[in-house]
Amino acid sequence: MRLTLLAAATLAVLSSLSGCASRTTESAVTRPTTESPVADQAVSDNPLLAANWSTPFGAIPFDQLTPAQIAEAMELGMTEQLKAIEAIKAESAAPNFANTVEALERSGALLFRAQSAFGPLAATMSNDEIRAIQTRFAPLMARHQSAIAMDAALFARLEAVH
Repeated sequence: MRLTLLAAATLAVLSSLSGCASRTTESAVTRPTTESPVADQAVSDNPLLAANWSTPFGAIPFDQLTPAQIAEAMELGMTEQLKAIEAIKAESAAPNFANTVEALERSGALLFRAQSAFGPLAATMSNDEIRAIQTRFAPLMARHQSAIAMDAALFARLEAVH
């Protein structure tokens, strides 16, 4: 029973954080950044991995994207987010809002960008390649999100802040 409550509470926190992440300020819209050591290491012409987009209002450059590039960014984004969460859990300082909740909210920025590009693309321009990516990533994303939501050490830090 306690594990179910822990999972539900963690999922609620993560859901609320993802809602916070979708609210952007003007600077975040006009100058999207990727604080991504994984993406920085990638040698690619993938626009989702770029630090800045030269598009009006920082809009996603759909005309420059391929489904394969979105899949690449989603893979890197999942890896990056898990590394960020490991860093949160390894933090030696006592849990506080900045080093736990804010850090968790910042984790997964690249994954969020990739999903923000893939969702509209899949909804409006679906084809065999896009459906294959959806099929491939559905279980990966479920596993990824469950691993975060069910992480006892991460939940303990969140619980200590609350």
